[in-house]
Amino acid sequence: MPAPTSSDPDGLYGLFADCTPGERYGGLGSYAEADVPTPGPWPSFAAYLTAVADALHDGRGVGTDTDVPGVLHQSLHWDDPRSPSAQAWAPIRG
Repeated sequence: MPAPTSSDPDGLYGLFADCTPGERYGGLGSYAEADVPTPGPWPSFAAYLTAVADALHDGRGVGTDTDVPGVLHQSLHWDDPRSPSAQAWAPIRG
């Protein structure tokens, strides 16, 4: 049984922790409104946080995500620097 760990404000997509007993127990995955929940590459929440910290340090996306970390309105925001929403966005350098 998945347990949500984070989501967008509308709850249409996010991350979940797998709470089903077995080999994937504790692993993180992702879900979206019209998709079946899929396991992710992170075996634990700690492994996910390590991947995010490494991505912030290196100034790159997390996992296969091509968006990079930056600051938008004094908040951390992952985006494509070429995106129209990134006009006030400043990339973080590792």
